[in-house]
Amino acid sequence: MGVGTFSSLLILSLVLLGYVEVTQGFMRGLAPLSRTPRELTVQRRTSNGNRRRGSDTQSSPVQLEAVPMVSASAVQTEASTTKTNEDKKKRREERVKFPFLRPERFQHPRDAQLMRQLKAAAPLEAAIRFGFSVVEPLFTLQMLSSAVKVSERQMPKIHSLLVEACEILDIGFVPELYVVQDPRPNAYTIAFQGKRPFIAVHSSLVELMDPAELQAVIAHELGHLKCEHSVYISTASLAAQIAEVVASRLGLPGAAQATEAVVRSASQAAEFSCDRAALLVTQDPDVVVSAFLKLLGGTRSPFFSDTLDVDEFLQQADEYEKIAASPMGRLFNLERIFATHPLPLQRGKEMKRWFDSREFQGLLRRGTPLKRRE
Repeated sequence: MGVGTFSSLLILSLVLLGYVEVTQGFMRGLAPLSRTPRELTVQRRTSNGNRRRGSDTQSSPVQLEAVPMVSASAVQTEASTTKTNEDKKKRREERVKFPFLRPERFQHPRDAQLMRQLKAAAPLEAAIRFGFSVVEPLFTLQMLSSAVKVSERQMPKIHSLLVEACEILDIGFVPELYVVQDPRPNAYTIAFQGKRPFIAVHSSLVELMDPAELQAVIAHELGHLKCEHSVYISTASLAAQIAEVVASRLGLPGAAQATEAVVRSASQAAEFSCDRAALLVTQDPDVVVSAFLKLLGGTRSPFFSDTLDVDEFLQQADEYEKIAASPMGRLFNLERIFATHPLPLQRGKEMKRWFDSREFQGLLRRGTPLKRRE
């Protein structure tokens, strides 16, 4: 293969530099409280506070603000919400960290299998790493010129969430974190452990999420960095393109579609792995699923966020799978083969399955207490 051909393939492979993780969901609202207006009569005095000579003190009815009459169901809902919030706070305080955590301990099986297979393609991986090292300064310049860099003094609360997530996942460095002004809630990273690894989150994402949910999204991106998914998926993409060239020379039909499907499947498996990384940091599936819910169709308003129901969302996933098994559903899913991300419904169900597994519960038991941050 000529140098020009190889360079072209390398450039094409760098299309997979970053991955935008979108977690999505829906919300339910509370019924409005009922009100009953009441009129109260008060005694009024003259403006100077003295009684007028020769006249009686006048009294007149005054309309005051209505006193809310709260229904029993609303009180019960408020009490339930308070208890739920207390339980969540307790779970966050009891979290553990995972010293010496290796990527294969939390990777999805398909993701781990791909990484093992690509160990045999060391020359391609070296070429990809060299390519990333060349373009990394360009991305750093882009972030520094068009985003706000988070630090201990700049948005310190967000920085604290990042540092804590790195500690839990045993990442030996703290990547740079940038907030980008964008109305579309997203987050992404170049999953390459170079000289200046970074994560970018959109300002609308920061506004939408509560701190625990925002940390879940950051942890998802840290999962990509820990696994270096950009390196391995780009290596897979380059290998697939080489195989496609060879297959076309040999006259084998369908090579392009087959190689594309392999790369997309690897990308979807990487998303499952990083949802697991988010779960390792939050140690609460409700937090991760609520982030899915908000980005699929919710808001940060307590009117909605206090009534997010994870079980309802998982039932929605079951309903989807039942319909997807129909002929029309299978036709719909043909298009999903070439998607880089699984559906949020699938991600939520897969994450909950891993939370209930012996594998995850074993990791929790072997974890060490996380020092609380004020």
